[in-house]
Amino acid sequence: MSQVTFYLMSEQDDAQAAAVERLACTIAAESWGAGHIYLFCNDEAQALRLDELLWQLPPERFVPHQLQGESGIAPVEIGYQPPKRRYARLINLATATP
Repeated sequence: MSQVTFYLMSEQDDAQAAAVERLACTIAAESWGAGHIYLFCNDEAQALRLDELLWQLPPERFVPHQLQGESGIAPVEIGYQPPKRRYARLINLATATP
């Protein structure tokens, strides 16, 4: 049985958008051990911001992650292109649905 959780966000100003990005990183940090996660972003700039936010977490909350297209298979992948494989979880920050 699959479980789906939706966080529906309305139009956002910059502060709200930053809070949503931090929430996405928190969700990834709390759940990456249960299966691979894909953070689907609107664009490259957002993907790079999420990458940086994950590096800023305290060492005890380290999240193994990579940007889409980098070599290896980290539990958390960040990209702005539709995912190229199946993931246990998708965190969709984009306006489009992959």
